[in-house]
Amino acid sequence: MLILPGKNGKGLANTLLTTGDRLVEIRSSFFPNGEQRVRVVGPSAGEKVLVVVGMAIDPDQAIIQTLLLIDALKEGGAGSITLLIPFLGYSFQNKRLEGEAISVRQIGKVLSSSGADKIIVVDLHDRAELQYFDVEVENISLGPRLAEEAREELNGVEDACVVSPDQGSLTRASEFARILGLPLISMSKKRDSESLVVGEHQVKEGEVKKHCLVVDDAVNSGGTVVGVTRSLRAIGASRVSWYVTHFMGVPGSYDRIEKEIDLLVTTNTLDHGLVDNDRVRVIELGKKDLGLA
Repeated sequence: MLILPGKNGKGLANTLLTTGDRLVEIRSSFFPNGEQRVRVVGPSAGEKVLVVVGMAIDPDQAIIQTLLLIDALKEGGAGSITLLIPFLGYSFQNKRLEGEAISVRQIGKVLSSSGADKIIVVDLHDRAELQYFDVEVENISLGPRLAEEAREELNGVEDACVVSPDQGSLTRASEFARILGLPLISMSKKRDSESLVVGEHQVKEGEVKKHCLVVDDAVNSGGTVVGVTRSLRAIGASRVSWYVTHFMGVPGSYDRIEKEIDLLVTTNTLDHGLVDNDRVRVIELGKKDLGLA
């Protein structure tokens, strides 16, 4: 298999390499007017190809690069093309607001027409977004993998619970709680539709325990992490850990949350630059985790 690391996909592409695979160089540049130029270095005729592109940072560039990469591979005679998008750009913009597009719907349509034979996404922000694609799309859940990682933290702990920070994360948090046999706490948040700033977080259902494991799909700016963590501590939590599939790597986001949380467990779906330390654990994913083995 040929593995092509696109924008924000180099780290994951490297951990997916197994015997017989070849990492293929991509050369990207820009014309003076801002247009992208993308070149695949080396032959791809008849090859099975995996393109890895993260769309968390500069999603516009990532999307255009993806379209150009796939077209270049088709022109080169690639046998089959699988597009692995760990984090789908514009997936947060999935609601109908007055005067605005349902942005993720358009992104789904564009990527469906890219020429990829199959698309894989990882812990999509909302599973309902799969309806916006016209090709085969597989949504991989890393909830069970994250839950198994949590068993180490829970060793000897009795007063613990799983927390869903909002209604959008309720399904994944419920699965997490079921696997670990822990009670589930559901929270709600209020977000201003104009500024997108979250005003407050409140417990909607359940009793908060001393040890809280918060489950979410992604950390963007870190605002939700700060708000939820402070709310939980205000009502009795003494330890708050976060289990998230995608740490997006927005500048300043980790600095914002570092002193608020006790532990962040995430994966290498994106090139976020985090490394293991006392407050961070990064799970390196392999082909088996993403249904590629």
